[in-house]
Amino acid sequence: MKPMCVLLHGAQHDAGVWALTRRYLHAQNYKVWAPSLPGHGMRQTLPALTDIRSMAACVVQNMPLEQSPVVWIGHSMGSLIALEAARLCPTRTHALVLVATSYPMKVAPSLLTQAEHSPLSAMQQINTWSFHTTSQQRIASNLRMMQRQPARTLVTDLHACNEYTLEETDAEAITYPVLFVVAEHDKMTRPASARRLASRFLRHEIAEIPDCGHHIMSERPREWQQNLRQFFQALHR
Repeated sequence: MKPMCVLLHGAQHDAGVWALTRRYLHAQNYKVWAPSLPGHGMRQTLPALTDIRSMAACVVQNMPLEQSPVVWIGHSMGSLIALEAARLCPTRTHALVLVATSYPMKVAPSLLTQAEHSPLSAMQQINTWSFHTTSQQRIASNLRMMQRQPARTLVTDLHACNEYTLEETDAEAITYPVLFVVAEHDKMTRPASARRLASRFLRHEIAEIPDCGHHIMSERPREWQQNLRQFFQALHR
């Protein structure tokens, strides 16, 4: 039985960030669920949740009721949510894919202040940091996604990332395969931090994508999908 892929977006994003990945996984006959978290997305009426564990509990409570094993795939803040969701559902978890992750995921105090008092300028700054070399169209598209999120979502998300803690015993309890996908020029979640986090897990591998920034799925979709395909092929052996 092929696993269900649960795609978890990052801060100030929504499910739209996974459009290319969702299309690719559907073409490979995987079941896919890509929710927008509370407080994210154009049709969202609920406020954003304030901590990573609450976000993970919300995902677990609302995911489709079927018996397929789950591969949790999370980008940036979503990678922390994926870690927590896997902890909440150990019997259903098949694997983890953590994209552009780091631990701790600390946020500069100046960016937190900027997100509080000047969220648009904070979004523009984050958007600039998110890419290394890509088209202006993709950069503009990402900024539009950030700008369509409800008010105060950004500062709430950044505080949630900043305050998240992972217990050593929680990491040790994760014995299924974990793929870390990092970007050579990620200015927001440095590859070195992801490598330190990876060392906590018994079964892990690291794929580094060259000439790429934080927004891996958009900037280097072909390389991202290739690493995902190779990881899934190894899971099915």
